[in-house]
Amino acid sequence: MSESNYTDLDLVISDMPMRDDFDPWVGVDAITGNVKNTAVVPGKLKQPRSMSSDYYYNLIGDDTHMEQELSVGTSGKYNIEGLTITDSFSYMNSIEYNAITCSIVAKYATWYNDYEEPDANTVSLTPEALALAADPNAFRDRYGDYFVYGEKCGGQFVAVYTCHAESASSLQKFQADLGVSYERLFTQEGTASLEKAASDNHVFIEAHVYMCGHDDSPSPDVTEPDQVIPALDWFKNHIQPTAIWVKLQHYNTVYAKLPARAPVSPSVFLELTELYDDVWAIRAKYDSCPDVYQGGFTKRYNALVDGVMANSSSLPYDAAMRRDYTDQANRLLADLQDVLDRQSFYFAVLEKVAAEPEQGKMIEEKKDGPYDWLYGFQTYPLSSAVQIKSKSLHDKASHESCHPGHLTHTFAFGPDQTKLIVGWQVHSGWTDGTNGEWKKDDEQILLKNQGDVSVKSDYDRGYDWTVNFFYVDASQYQF
Repeated sequence: MSESNYTDLDLVISDMPMRDDFDPWVGVDAITGNVKNTAVVPGKLKQPRSMSSDYYYNLIGDDTHMEQELSVGTSGKYNIEGLTITDSFSYMNSIEYNAITCSIVAKYATWYNDYEEPDANTVSLTPEALALAADPNAFRDRYGDYFVYGEKCGGQFVAVYTCHAESASSLQKFQADLGVSYERLFTQEGTASLEKAASDNHVFIEAHVYMCGHDDSPSPDVTEPDQVIPALDWFKNHIQPTAIWVKLQHYNTVYAKLPARAPVSPSVFLELTELYDDVWAIRAKYDSCPDVYQGGFTKRYNALVDGVMANSSSLPYDAAMRRDYTDQANRLLADLQDVLDRQSFYFAVLEKVAAEPEQGKMIEEKKDGPYDWLYGFQTYPLSSAVQIKSKSLHDKASHESCHPGHLTHTFAFGPDQTKLIVGWQVHSGWTDGTNGEWKKDDEQILLKNQGDVSVKSDYDRGYDWTVNFFYVDASQYQF
């Protein structure tokens, strides 16, 4: 096997999230992520003494902040811990964010500063493992590449505040009003600021907490923001540190003749990392997808996530399988993003409704303009998922062909349940101030399936008017 088909491995991997099967001294295969037989004689453990604690806050309203959170909670290495949601990161499944929703993650963590680990010179290979070490390939087949060298214990309390707004602008105003006060959510003042910003901007907030590293006493239920601080106080009084992180050490640190490398190309680990990153992103977008559309993705979502997890140990060795799952992930991620893009567009149109003229108000074409009136959108370059079509209605009349008086005409679009109006435009074909006036006949046209606009000429004059309606497929915008 050529050098390009090997990956040099780190001798030590610290702060790996704890897994249920990571028993002390157990072997770990870097390629498959599976646990292996124990190859070392346990050493004498050093007990850590000092502890630290800290607070962490993150307001997640876009992909950038979600990626920041994922980097904290999914710190795998090689093919170890690619997609497993451990106890300390179970809160990840409750994070939502889209055009009208954001999530705030608030954490309190306490931990021992050192690992519970042995002195280096007290660890050795078992006689059986030492005998097999003469054949490095046979050794790694039986014992893997790493062994669990130490555990770091602590406790973690996480509160997730899911904030649902009525519109995109109210969510933005809520975030602006909240400012950096969300970084004080574990104080009475911070909670009060959150509740005031929510009340002022018609934002509904639900809260949930996730704890690990406490005793067996029944923990409090939390659904409201004002229940979080009492729950945190309870947690601090019931901390019972548990293993949250582990340190993995390569067998080379115990027996130098064992090469610290894995028989797989670095490009394979890169492909796996990219695939796992996509699956994490899909998890977040699926959880944030509106219910009316989420069900349409469930079968594909389960097939992808369950399939990748079930085959994680086979993926490093099967390029065709990696390509297939990568293609599935790319398509699903794009389709989910399309729904979220259309949701963003829908609420962008909703913000334009207030700018429509009053029902029945006559608007005159004047010599000094304007000659065009546009409400809503006729294009949306921010996403190709938003496909806007148009229908143009035109009518022109000459006063010579009519009786004296005023000429009138109504431009009617719909009703059509398959279409949703996202923009409409009135255009005057004359610019000399003699084209008369127009009015909106409906209370609201934007985000409806029907629109009516009437025009009226000046006395004993003709007219030349065009009304354009811009619409999308209504089935894609049930928000």
